[in-house]
Amino acid sequence: RIAEVVNQEIRKEIIKDLELPEIVVQSMSLFPVQPKKTVSIVGIATVEVCGLTIKGVTVKQGQDGLFCNLPQYYSEKDGYRDVVRPTSKRIREAISEAVLQEYKVQKNRRWKT
Repeated sequence: RIAEVVNQEIRKEIIKDLELPEIVVQSMSLFPVQPKKTVSIVGIATVEVCGLTIKGVTVKQGQDGLFCNLPQYYSEKDGYRDVVRPTSKRIREAISEAVLQEYKVQKNRRWKT
């Protein structure tokens, strides 16, 4: 019985990343890069996933390029803590990919006009 339950849980864990939900970037605000800073916020997005709206997804420019952070708050005791915690690494990566792609599209539009 234990082996059966373990196998079912393993199957659930493997399958959950195969079908990712649709991720819609509802809005994106762009900001200029701050050249003197090692990391600067260059965009803030609002994302819809599974019927939930996540506001405050930041796009940052670091020394190694662009990266994305989900909303965070600062605690004196623990430092920065996530407000939204994805259920898997793959869903976090999918949100980041969608936001970074939209950032690049918006940035290209801005340069063309």
